[in-house]
Amino acid sequence: MQTTRISFLERLVDGDECTWRDFDAIYKPLLRHWLKNNALSHADIEDLIQEVMVFVAERLRDFKHNTRTGAFRKWLRIITVNISRNYLRKIQCDNRNSPALVDLQVTLEQLEDPNSSVSIAFERDYQKALLHRMLRRSANAFTPETMNIFHHYVLEGADVVETATAYNVSKAAVYIAKSRVLKKLREEWNDQFEAFE
Repeated sequence: MQTTRISFLERLVDGDECTWRDFDAIYKPLLRHWLKNNALSHADIEDLIQEVMVFVAERLRDFKHNTRTGAFRKWLRIITVNISRNYLRKIQCDNRNSPALVDLQVTLEQLEDPNSSVSIAFERDYQKALLHRMLRRSANAFTPETMNIFHHYVLEGADVVETATAYNVSKAAVYIAKSRVLKKLREEWNDQFEAFE
C-alpha cells in the first residue's frame, strides 16, 4: 500500500500529465465544494483553487505521507484553509460586516477541524466522488447492462429479486455482476487511487 502511495506521489512530483489529470479530476471538484460560499464568486473560487494547485505542485516534494488514512487530504485541507484565510483577510478590509464573509470564516474553521460536521460531510462527498470516478474508469470493462445491474443492486440498494426482475436476469447474474464490478474497483483502487488516502 505504501509503495503505491509513494509511486503515485512521485509521478505527481515528476510532472506526469496523466497522474495530474487524475489528481485534478478528483480534487478540483472537492476544492470547489469546500469553497462554495455566498462570499465567493465563481471567479474567486477558481482563483483560490488555482493557488492551491500551484502550492501543491511546488510543495508536494516536501510532503511526507505518514501512512495514516486521510493524511494527504488533511494536508490539502490545511493548505486550502490557509490560502482561503489569506484571501479573506484581503477582502475583509472592504466588507468587514458582510454576513457572507462571517459564514465563510465559520466554514473555514469547521473545515480545519477534521471532526466537525462540515469536515465529515466533505469526507463523505470525497468518497462518493472517488467512487464515481472509479466507476467511470472501470465502465469500459463491462457491458452497460452489467453496470446498470451493479448500480441498481449495490448503489441504489435494491434487493436481489427486485434487481433480477428489473433486468430480466437470474439472481446469480446479479451476484456475478456485483462481484465482477467490485473486483475491478478493488484493482482500480490498488492501481490508481491509494495515493488519495
